[in-house]
Amino acid sequence: MRNKQNFDEPKKEYIRKSKTFRKTLIKDVPKNINNFLQGRVIEVKPKYYVVEQLQTKSLYSCFVAGRISSPHKYSNLIACGDYVNFTIDDNSSNEQSGLIFQVEERKTKLSRRDPANPNREQVISSNNSHLLIFMSIDEPIINLRLIDRILVAAELGKLDPIICINKIDLVDFDEIFDMFDTYKALKIPFFPVSVAEELGLDFLYSFIKGKDIVIVGMSGVGKSSLINKIFGYEVQRIADVSEWSGKGRHTTSIVRRFELPFGGYLTDTPGLREFALWDVSKDELCLLFPDFRQYINDCKFAACTHTHEPGCSVKWAVEKNKISFERYQSYLNIYYTLND
Repeated sequence: MRNKQNFDEPKKEYIRKSKTFRKTLIKDVPKNINNFLQGRVIEVKPKYYVVEQLQTKSLYSCFVAGRISSPHKYSNLIACGDYVNFTIDDNSSNEQSGLIFQVEERKTKLSRRDPANPNREQVISSNNSHLLIFMSIDEPIINLRLIDRILVAAELGKLDPIICINKIDLVDFDEIFDMFDTYKALKIPFFPVSVAEELGLDFLYSFIKGKDIVIVGMSGVGKSSLINKIFGYEVQRIADVSEWSGKGRHTTSIVRRFELPFGGYLTDTPGLREFALWDVSKDELCLLFPDFRQYINDCKFAACTHTHEPGCSVKWAVEKNKISFERYQSYLNIYYTLND
């Protein structure tokens, strides 16, 4: 726990209103609380959180206390993967019910702009080591622009990315393998697989073994099928890709963290329909594209945006095929969606 508050310091409080809790008082430092437990959030339910106690691995259904200490005032207070301190709820008939009164700082995170509130950050998962970008080559067709957006989010959240392409049995993958040369050149681990045909899965399992992974991808790409295959039974529900839209339908509606049978952890997330980046300025976007970094200091103008200026080294690198044209298009697409 943090040190007791210095009474000479001004008292800081912040009131958060939400649909679930009418009023939550966020304090910098909570009052002294004895007999508290330490845990990690492993599942986000619509009205409560499932917390695993760190020492005993016991599970508790936890609500947010009326007063809570949290450094996350401008994002969701609690996310899957957060380390929290909580107490047993004496007013509940359920002995495994608790009240979260303190949330620790997040070391890493996967976040985006909240679809319901563009002025707030939505943290999808926290304190993972790796981000597994899971896409299908077809049904639904692969979206390279989305992959690049998620890679930017990985840079921002200090997550090591992994790319896995599912459903390779639906195409002649050898003919399109070079589509992913840019990511391999960036030394991003890359795994083509077919969950349905059990192709390439052993290589993927071997790599993620022992790691703390959050998996993200579009609806219908096969995330739930992968998790079910790992465990050998139906853990997550599966839905077919919509025939009229060619897009997947949501089957995972909550964020849930699993302990893998071969070691490590995997946090499953709902299928993405959109992924708007949070807290990225136009000036810093180029720094979040690792393949741009060696060129950005050689531009003619110090404040080059790498969009239209003459003497731009990034555009020169694109013309010389040193930077992928697809990656540059992703940069432009993101750039023009950002605020000045």
